[in-house]
Amino acid sequence: MNKLAKFVKNHSSFIIVMVAIITVIMGYYALQIEIEAGIKDMLPEDNKVVEKYEDVQDTFGGMAFAVIMLEDEEIIDSPTLKKIENMTAELEGIKGVNEVKSLTNIEKIEGSVSGIEVNEFVKDLPQNNEESQKIKEDLLSRDQYLGKIVTKNFKSTVLLAEIEDEDKPEAVVNRIQDAVKKYEGPEKIHITGSPVMVADATDYMKDDLKRLLPFVIGVILIILYLSFRSIRGVLLPISTVLISVIWAVGLQSLLGKSLSLVSTVLPVLLVSVGSAYAIHIVARYYEELKDGNDIDKAVENTIKEVGIAVIMAGGTTMIGFASLFFSDLVIIQDFALGTAFGVGIALLAAILFIPAVLYKMKAPSHLKAAEKRTFSTNFFKGIYKIVRYRRRTVIILVIILIALSSWVLPKLQPNTNYISYFKKDSPTRIATEKVDSTFGGSQPLNVVVNGNIKNPDLLKRMRDFQDDIENVEDVNNPLSIVTLFRQENRALTEDIKENEVIPESRNKIAQYLLLLEMSDKEMLESYLTFDYETANIQMTMETMSSTEQKEKVAEVRSLIDKHFGDEYKVELTGIPELGNEVTDLVVSGQIKSLISAIAFTFLVTSLLLKSIKRGFFCSLPIALTVLINFGIMGWFGISLDIATVMVASIAVGIGVDYSIHIFTRYLEEKDKKENEVKALKEAIFTVGRANLYNAIAVIAGFCIILLSSFPPLITFGGLTAITMVVSFTGALIILPSLIMSTIKIINGNLDEN
Repeated sequence: MNKLAKFVKNHSSFIIVMVAIITVIMGYYALQIEIEAGIKDMLPEDNKVVEKYEDVQDTFGGMAFAVIMLEDEEIIDSPTLKKIENMTAELEGIKGVNEVKSLTNIEKIEGSVSGIEVNEFVKDLPQNNEESQKIKEDLLSRDQYLGKIVTKNFKSTVLLAEIEDEDKPEAVVNRIQDAVKKYEGPEKIHITGSPVMVADATDYMKDDLKRLLPFVIGVILIILYLSFRSIRGVLLPISTVLISVIWAVGLQSLLGKSLSLVSTVLPVLLVSVGSAYAIHIVARYYEELKDGNDIDKAVENTIKEVGIAVIMAGGTTMIGFASLFFSDLVIIQDFALGTAFGVGIALLAAILFIPAVLYKMKAPSHLKAAEKRTFSTNFFKGIYKIVRYRRRTVIILVIILIALSSWVLPKLQPNTNYISYFKKDSPTRIATEKVDSTFGGSQPLNVVVNGNIKNPDLLKRMRDFQDDIENVEDVNNPLSIVTLFRQENRALTEDIKENEVIPESRNKIAQYLLLLEMSDKEMLESYLTFDYETANIQMTMETMSSTEQKEKVAEVRSLIDKHFGDEYKVELTGIPELGNEVTDLVVSGQIKSLISAIAFTFLVTSLLLKSIKRGFFCSLPIALTVLINFGIMGWFGISLDIATVMVASIAVGIGVDYSIHIFTRYLEEKDKKENEVKALKEAIFTVGRANLYNAIAVIAGFCIILLSSFPPLITFGGLTAITMVVSFTGALIILPSLIMSTIKIINGNLDEN
């Protein structure tokens, strides 16, 4: 550290100028950052589930629909149908909307002199009750539309707008929402669908950034002032975190990455976490000045004495965040990159930039920052009494907490359902639940069958599969070439429901296909490839928890196996399948990242402290913190999701800092005082104070995330704040209690003389 101190002193101007230049450059790129909230964005591009999903989109068209639901006392009347007709036309004219299906443009296969013809279901708007009733009777006999486009009681209907770019649907969805608003009244209108949820989530994310970042900066400023009672004690730490935020976001933008549902908290997190290293540097600097050193000597001693502890603390925090790279979810990997890099910059700024600035500044006019304060003095006196006289009680409580937390570990369940990202009273969630209960879901699910559709055996299997799907709860609206053949047969025979059957010979199937192609070739494109070798069965699934969703998809798979066996290649894809893949990767990523975080933290602390025993002492409180975190989740029924899955690894990275600072100061004081009890007491009263300031700043930062618009992030903020309290307590009480107990066992007494 001597060489580092000399380097900073000799190159202080260069360090300040370079930091300023790079910050300006990174700031430019940070302003270009984009925000993305799609489900597909969470997964790697080469993921097989994603590739299958995209293949089906390329073959049969998009699966991203904005669902506009209208509610009224009577849908089948001229004024309402006219409104739907106008709305359909306006939506079709919006750039980015491929097509719109509604009650006024859905098609019906009818018999004709030449065979069949495809016409609009509602050719003319009804002019009286008799004409309205005729339309109703016709709809009641058409399963492909009843319950899918219109309800049986004719009080609700939907318009389905296919979105061209599901990855970035915000602009299109906003135009759709603006267009629909003017049609509301007396009808109630609800808008949902996967692109709408993505667009709304993006808007919420932007709002979070605008609200939470200034808020957390303000809170940290207040905490810093109350801690140091000086302008430089405020401005220096806050400057390092702002530098780290700008550089981290700038790097994300430079690498072509976007902020996601998870990484929108990155700036807030870095402001609260990154201040820790600067706080320890500034606190020790004031302590050195109080001991009578001049500015140069105070800065030099600060780097020498706490530099290694700050580097260890920053390094282990980086390890905690970097361990999230082991997750297979892209959004968590990007979060790991941004936070690990940002913490690294905050660390470098603390040990290079702050000392460089301090070398250039005059001595402070007062040393209130280093003065003892009644509250903190009494607080640490109480802590020391617990450590010295109540350590056995502490250890017993720890054992009880371990037992209680371990008991509920099996109760932990993953849940990554996209709708859970919205609050229960949000318009998006209300609309989704409304559509689910009324029309059987808005999440598209597709079964792709490979085989020649002219084969009667394959067609029968598809028919039987669809009939069975109708009996699966929460999976609804199966549509395929089977549906078209049934309608075609009805049109070619007597127009009654009993004639909705499929052709049973290869020649008849070929004739039916030819007639459909001659009448409306585009109608076939959503269900069948041009060579007749691949068929698409479309369905919708209601929104549910990840566990229920996996069970429901498994039920669909069992029906696929039942009806198609090994004779035909059948693939299942859709939004629920993407969600299930996210769930699987959340669980596997949690295991890998947590094991790597704890292992690397133990390894680094053991190497830097040159002792496995010392590494164990520093790592033990944080292992307890992780276990208690899972215990809290188990006891309160909190699920593992894309946000909460990161808490444990973050707790390891950040929480171990407190133990490192206490333990390294204890070792430093032990060498000076040659009395282990006095050394431990001094460590608690000195570095414990900086730890307290640090913990308050970090906990306050995470508490601010409680104001987020997203329930998973709210839970994440609350859980992480609790783990910080636990890890701070572990470093200040549990670790010293273990050290004190070890001293008693080895020395036989706790004499301070």
